[in-house]
Amino acid sequence: MGRPATVVPLLGWRPATAAEHAPKGAPLPELWQAVERFVWNRPGVAGKTAANRRRTAELSRALPPHPTPADVMAWLCSLDAQFSPGTVENHRKGLAALYRYAADLGLSTGNPAALVPRRRADPSPHPITDIGTVWPLLMDACQTHRERALLGVMRFAGLRRGEALGLYVEDVNQSTTPWRLNVVRQRPDPNRLDFTKPKSNASRRELPVRGPLAALLAPVVAEGLPIIRVGAGGGDRREVPYLFPYREHDLGELMDRLRAVAPLSFPAGHKAWHALRDTLAVEMRRGGKSMGEVSEVLGHTSEYVTRTSYMGVHGASINAGTLDGLDGPAPPARGGAPPGAGPRGGARPAPAGPAPKRSKAAPPQITKPTKGTPCRASKSQRSLPGLSVQPVAVKPKPKGRSS
Repeated sequence: MGRPATVVPLLGWRPATAAEHAPKGAPLPELWQAVERFVWNRPGVAGKTAANRRRTAELSRALPPHPTPADVMAWLCSLDAQFSPGTVENHRKGLAALYRYAADLGLSTGNPAALVPRRRADPSPHPITDIGTVWPLLMDACQTHRERALLGVMRFAGLRRGEALGLYVEDVNQSTTPWRLNVVRQRPDPNRLDFTKPKSNASRRELPVRGPLAALLAPVVAEGLPIIRVGAGGGDRREVPYLFPYREHDLGELMDRLRAVAPLSFPAGHKAWHALRDTLAVEMRRGGKSMGEVSEVLGHTSEYVTRTSYMGVHGASINAGTLDGLDGPAPPARGGAPPGAGPRGGARPAPAGPAPKRSKAAPPQITKPTKGTPCRASKSQRSLPGLSVQPVAVKPKPKGRSS
């Protein structure tokens, strides 16, 4: 007999108010200091993760010491004017994680950020399936050789946007055949000229420069170090070592021109540049490259990252030769194949000799043994023609108690 059903009284249920879920305990600035000291201040934390937490702590100064969910919602709405939806959602997650760890430390109760609805990010980028048709349009939308080379390193080398912006002119090694492209730094903030380390150890890599990419890089490298405008009003000029010294407004203008000629290839979002990187990953898989080779080119830490972040979202792209050698003879058509037709419709080879005739002899007769015969032939023996069974004498068992 199963357990009796539990009746939940719904008459006493009412929606939770924002005031009931306001945090109680230490104020928000003290929570950041305590959690950073006792939880997040440990070795092995990635530099980018620590920088994101510090950024969330700085932005959360606009909140009151004990914010309610309504205060957090208004704070996130103010961030929408500055950041993309994905970045705003990361700040909400960081604030929610802060209150969870503060509750574990006994410093606060309540989590107003966990009650706020999640911010939906922009649609994920996708590979450009018709890249052969779209690529000439993208090249025509570019105004300079440097802009064409920027798109080239993303499509033919699979670089991230920050990695492409962090390339030096000297990173293009022209002394080897083919040329080599050294990826040793990144510039995640286009408005700053300083650089950081690559995203991971696997992101530090040296890539061969393919023929189309070499043709795009040759005129840019021949110009030498670029000169940009700096200072108030752009009155001063400065020589920089970067191959692509573009800033945020430069990239925005270029993306607007690319969306004008190919709106479906670059969906709206801060990761629209990843569409060219995704295209290279799918092209390599369709060309027969292994998942390990794709992972090395893209600079992923493992094949698992490549499989989940690309093939899991955009669908698995099977190697071209995966099904080679599996085409066996086709089954005959229903109702029988026509006379003389082979497995694939060709002529069937003639038999070596005349077909053997079916024997019309009567089946063999099996004589049933008489009653009392101590041994009988097995089933396989009885099926043999002309078999004569001889009785075998069996010694009787002695009477008595069996041991």
